[in-house]
Amino acid sequence: MTAAEKAARDVLIAAEWVGRIADRRYAAETSGTVVSGHADRHRRPQQDTHQCCCALGVPKNDYVLRWKNSEGFVDLPAVQVLAIADAVSEHVQLCFDREDALLVAVADGSITAEMVEEGGLIKKL
Repeated sequence: MTAAEKAARDVLIAAEWVGRIADRRYAAETSGTVVSGHADRHRRPQQDTHQCCCALGVPKNDYVLRWKNSEGFVDLPAVQVLAIADAVSEHVQLCFDREDALLVAVADGSITAEMVEEGGLIKKL
């Protein structure tokens, strides 16, 4: 194998890792969290909804949101709406931080399949 062929192969392998890591991050990001006993999935539309509800609840101490989660409808007071929005943001950021760390491992050649699947991507709060 020539140096050019090896370089081309390495580029393809790195691209496969990048795609696999992004897929794993997305799966973890959208898997959800448990906050104050409430399980909630975090697809992108739900992430946006959490942020909007947070903005509505911040100025109103008596604000109560009727929210449907995986267990059914629950009443969430403003303080809990804020806690959930913070937890969702933290969960999503941790997923992207982990993806970034794994991409560094791809770049330096130390990436393994086990690293992609090991902890750090899913956090229960």
